[in-house]
Amino acid sequence: MLDMFPLFDSFVSKYPDKYLITCSGLQHNVSYNESLNSADASVTKDVPTEFWTTVLEKGLKSVGYPSERLIRFRKNLTEKGVDAFEIFKLEQSFIKSVKNKDSSIMERQAVPDEIKELVRAFVSIALSQLILSLSK
Repeated sequence: MLDMFPLFDSFVSKYPDKYLITCSGLQHNVSYNESLNSADASVTKDVPTEFWTTVLEKGLKSVGYPSERLIRFRKNLTEKGVDAFEIFKLEQSFIKSVKNKDSSIMERQAVPDEIKELVRAFVSIALSQLILSLSK
């Protein structure tokens, strides 16, 4: 199990927009591991079904609504030290992309080299999923 922690860190850094829930048995409390603190929620396997339902509903809301998805993206950019004006431009292109149901608008947005991969991943996965869900 301990071998998975570097993998978890790698996943979080590559896909910061994903909503991550860690689950563990009682013998291993996930809150003790520094790597798992970046998860959005941590639960033990013996929690009541109602607790799981609450955690999953929160996760769905977090990734299912465009405004919530944008807030998560903005937080990640801010944590990476991206300039506020760059974030503003990305937010505007996100809004236009969602409004026009066209992810290529944000994809064409010029961004600094240090966040190109992050923006590309967000556009290809998160934004595309949002637009698809709004089209139904």
